[in-house]
Amino acid sequence: MSNRPKSIALVDISYLFKKRWVTHDGSPMGAAKSVLRDLESLRHGVEHVIICRDAPPYKRAEVYPDYKANRPEQEPEERLQRKHLWLELKRQGFSVASSPGAEADDVMATLAFAYSQWCSDVRLVGPDKDMAQCVCERVVQYIPPQGDKDWIVRNEAGVVAKFGVIPLHMPFLQALIGDKSDNVPGVPGLGPVKGPQLVTKYKSIVHLAEALAVPESSIPPGIAKALTDHWAQLKLSLDLVTLDKNVAGLDAEALLVRAEPEPEEPAQNAMDNEPANDPEPEVEVESKPADWAAKPEQMARRVRSPQVLTTTHAKYGIVTDKLQPLDLTSAYAISEWLHRGHLFPQYKNEAQVFTIIARGKELGIGMIAALSGHHIIDGKPVTQADLIRALAERDPNYEYLMPIEMSAQKVTWRGKNRSHPSHVDYTYTIEDAKQAGLVRASNYGKPSNWQTRPQDMLVKTAGTKLARLLWPSATFGLYCPEEMGYSHEELESREAA
Repeated sequence: MSNRPKSIALVDISYLFKKRWVTHDGSPMGAAKSVLRDLESLRHGVEHVIICRDAPPYKRAEVYPDYKANRPEQEPEERLQRKHLWLELKRQGFSVASSPGAEADDVMATLAFAYSQWCSDVRLVGPDKDMAQCVCERVVQYIPPQGDKDWIVRNEAGVVAKFGVIPLHMPFLQALIGDKSDNVPGVPGLGPVKGPQLVTKYKSIVHLAEALAVPESSIPPGIAKALTDHWAQLKLSLDLVTLDKNVAGLDAEALLVRAEPEPEEPAQNAMDNEPANDPEPEVEVESKPADWAAKPEQMARRVRSPQVLTTTHAKYGIVTDKLQPLDLTSAYAISEWLHRGHLFPQYKNEAQVFTIIARGKELGIGMIAALSGHHIIDGKPVTQADLIRALAERDPNYEYLMPIEMSAQKVTWRGKNRSHPSHVDYTYTIEDAKQAGLVRASNYGKPSNWQTRPQDMLVKTAGTKLARLLWPSATFGLYCPEEMGYSHEELESREAA
């Protein structure tokens, strides 16, 4: 993308609102208006602002049910102001980033890593100390003002001055001392003094474990006992506090395109469509950015925008203006209609259609794309090769993936993950396919595609294998029919059955 911004602010909108909610003066929409003033001030000092939001239920709660369980319920007035804020953010055309199950911190960490590859001024706007682990030469943390205090800018030296450790070691420190705000347990007896001392000396949990294994360790007996007794708790805490820098479903390039401001709509009608427990509803539509400068090997990526219209029906549920389902009722109603239409014969019943729509939602693609891009083989969904590569391309660390050598005997693909130092070449030969049992006649005695079109089959198989190798978070568990040795005739027969 040409004309990339020279400075980018990633805003944790939930924390920013909470801070204003606690201190607002009780005036109508006072907290929401304060946040909007903060954002307007921020826009004057940075070229592009991206709002980052939570999308519960959180994945961390799956491994630790008590995660953030100590958070109080939102008050009715607080929910109302959050809804008002969200409508204003959409109306003013802010770019919004989220991913199902991910917290705003993870979204910010992923985008900060992606943008810092080329942008020298990335700002993380939020007070959470989790953000400190992302601080580096090109990424700084901006702590919102409170009372008569101004914004605090925290760089690498600022992290050391505040917490006593460098940004790289912040997860280790947080795991040791815990985090009451997120209900992360940590190790009892370790606080802001002893914790940094251990981190500075041992650098990582691995080195700490090695020190504990030495009979005459220099670790004080009381601390050594606390660590040993709560070792499983320490490892769990480390998993909970380490931010995910590879959140799936985020289009880093598309988020750099500022959305057109929405016309103001009647507040009551707009709020009627807002879920009561989610002040910032998941919304996404497709649009084309004004300016693309994609590399020759890249296709235009899907663009996410906060602009969307929804329709609610008592019987058929909630859908967008693109007919994308937003609740279980609408998803199942659409599944029934699609099954009756017989346009996707590979799905035997509406339950299979519903499953693929749900799979598409998890992958971040529309229902028609999901249905067109899958087959059902032996009762399991199998993804088309083109869709697997397209999903890999949407990974924040995707740089390129392309074939560099093609023949009926072997095919070589080259791919580059932005976080890796160099590209990777992957070659798949017809001999590899034979050893895997793929090159055989179909079950109906006819030559299979591997026998009649070996180059095409090698291209698809090698491309998907390299995509999974380089971008596993975007392609995990996805396999194409070519890898399973099915011919076109066999797929048609299975779908007809």
